[in-house]
Amino acid sequence: MRLTLPQKAQAAFSVFHYKDEIGDHLYRRYWQNRKVMSVIVEGVTVNFDTSDFLSNTLFYQNDTPGAYEPAVSQLLGRLIKKSKIYADIGANIGYFTVLPAVINPECGIYSFEVDPSLKPIVLRNMRQNGVSENQVTIINAAVGDQGGEIRFHHHPGGFLAMQAREKLDPYDLKFSAPMVRLDDYFAEQGVTPDLLKIDVDGAELHVLRGMTSILETKPDMLLEVHFTVLPKYGATMQEVYDFLRPFGYSYYLVEDFRNTAGVLKLIKNFDDLKSKSGDMLFLTHASQ
Repeated sequence: MRLTLPQKAQAAFSVFHYKDEIGDHLYRRYWQNRKVMSVIVEGVTVNFDTSDFLSNTLFYQNDTPGAYEPAVSQLLGRLIKKSKIYADIGANIGYFTVLPAVINPECGIYSFEVDPSLKPIVLRNMRQNGVSENQVTIINAAVGDQGGEIRFHHHPGGFLAMQAREKLDPYDLKFSAPMVRLDDYFAEQGVTPDLLKIDVDGAELHVLRGMTSILETKPDMLLEVHFTVLPKYGATMQEVYDFLRPFGYSYYLVEDFRNTAGVLKLIKNFDDLKSKSGDMLFLTHASQ
């Protein structure tokens, strides 16, 4: 892939035009003195290398020092103890892959992430915590309701474009990746996840449609729903709710999951979900 001269000029202009804002963001979010962030969940210490750009930005953007999405971390820490097969859908740099692997070394973990450039970060944090590659299977693929292939924006490029308020589509800066259905994938593996974390930035309904057989086994799920992004993928909040309702789940909102220990709030429908950045739900068949 090569940019045309006009595309190069437009990209350069965008960076120059917003150089002060980008520089300020990088200074505040990246050039930190800290290179390792340690979290303690369920009495277990897990260390994450934050020397790279993405990790530093991700871990130090929240308002809770020494923690990352503490409410979800604590909830997942409790759930993973009784899990045998766990799936992290939309793993990103693997925080919710490595954390449960350390807490429960006997659990088989499957980590799905569309961007293969993030795999080395996951492996680095696995080594940092003594997690075996025999325990964690990393799958570089998108998850949806059909097979085939998709095109996506590379993670660092998408982040920088967001800071520069620039769309990447005119530059054709997309990469290809396979798409898998969870029902098909786990049928081939001969196992079924009893716990899943799903964070796919608006493609929630497509993931759920591709795992109906798994849903019939009643796994617990942590599902982040993005009501403002769902229309981009041809879905609405009501459609997500209507799809899940026949499976008999109870829905709990994990309130303020990014900055506090959080509490679980029982919700009867998805009309209460209004966070533009995404609401984290705990779906379960067990009484709480």
